Amino acid sequence: AASAAVTAPNLNADYIAFKIGSTTYASPNFTGGTAYSGSDSGIVINEAVAALTNGGTVLVKAGTYTISATPLLIDVDGIILEGESPSSTLQLGGTRIQCGVTGDTCLTVGDTSSNKQNISVRDMLFNDTTGASTNMIHADGLWYGRFSNLILEENVGSNSATGLRLDGNATFTGWNVVENSYITGFKTAVLCTATSSDNCNANSFSNN
Repeated sequence: AASAAVTAPNLNADYIAFKIGSTTYASPNFTGGTAYSGSDSGIVINEAVAALTNGGTVLVKAGTYTISATPLLIDVDGIILEGESPSSTLQLGGTRIQCGVTGDTCLTVGDTSSNKQNISVRDMLFNDTTGASTNMIHADGLWYGRFSNLILEENVGSNSATGLRLDGNATFTGWNVVENSYITGFKTAVLCTATSSDNCNANSFSNN
């Protein structure tokens, strides 16, 4: 079974997202924060991220979160999106993001109009349930990002185009780190796209 390194969850996170039944909740871990909830996990997690205008951590507790109608988006500097360890389809437990976004990206990190910085995604599984997503994770205009301890799986054929796309076409994407991660089943595991090859040269990969 696929595996990746596991780190202890940050229970001092600014927001803690969790599921009860079919409802996803995002509870603030600070005074004055707004609680969010709903049946669309993408909307709820995005609301928690957007509320941290000065950066912070969103911990997504162990469970399965289906992303279909609303893709995930991190376009705020200094955000950490973390799970409670990745878990492959052959294992139980952990934070599992089930992606079924037809013709779109499951998680976009960055912003095509201006560079975003210091964003991390770690300790979770992303699994394409339909084989119809364009990219599992799309880093777009991202500087100093970090992708750690992730499992990206495509197990419905090889229709999903890319596991991780580093995109510097609109604004430069560079100085990002991809580490201790397992990407399998895609047509392209990691794709660097840009008007210059420097987009790939300025990113680093280790223990993948």
